[in-house]
Amino acid sequence: RRRAPRAAPRPDAPSAGAVRAVAVPPRRRGPADPPLRTRGVGGAMPRARPPLCLLLLPLVAVLLALPAPTAAAVEDLDAEGLEAALAEEGGGLIFLDLYAHWCGHCKKLGPVLDDVARRLDAGEGAEGASMRIIKVDAAKHKAAGDRFGGVKSYPTLLYRPADASEFAKYEGPRSADALVAFASRMSGPGVRALPPSASPAEARARLFAADRIAFFLCTAGLEAPAAAAASAALDAAAARLRAQASF
Repeated sequence: RRRAPRAAPRPDAPSAGAVRAVAVPPRRRGPADPPLRTRGVGGAMPRARPPLCLLLLPLVAVLLALPAPTAAAVEDLDAEGLEAALAEEGGGLIFLDLYAHWCGHCKKLGPVLDDVARRLDAGEGAEGASMRIIKVDAAKHKAAGDRFGGVKSYPTLLYRPADASEFAKYEGPRSADALVAFASRMSGPGVRALPPSASPAEARARLFAADRIAFFLCTAGLEAPAAAAASAALDAAAARLRAQASF
């Protein structure tokens, strides 16, 4: 039986054992693929740029090293801390809150005092108004209350003007507005001079907005001796009563 003759191989057909190259279309790159690195001038590979977070680390370190801005805050002291604070010279007006940790009224007053300290630090009240607010748990630190003759009720509020050596009892309103007005009265002079162009109503609205009582003295038309005597009487009244009213 005769076999059929084999077909002659084509010139472009691969020989036996040869690897045939197949064209594969390029794959589209996705967002998770690493970035392509291209060669620069002279065939050198360019340096990889550091992440932005590493570049910001020196700036963050500098900002953390800067001192934080300080704001006026209520000082919660013990008996020894209170004695040290009262012994400081040039302490200015001091407002003292003798409280008890279990007292409900004391707990309500705490946020009010924090608000007063913040508002005075922000420049509210009369020009130059400031008041150092100190609080002591007199139920826990009994020596602090004994220093003032004992505490009969909580909270007991006391104040000491900058030009005084003894504390007086604060019996005014306990709202933030009233305490800011109190600090304005006690920080400045006892009697304030009004601008010549301001009417009494305008002056009261600007200087004594939170006060319930304000006294005014007009010396227009008075002779010099009478005006001086009236001014001296107003100064004496202000020295005694400026904690309750404005002059």
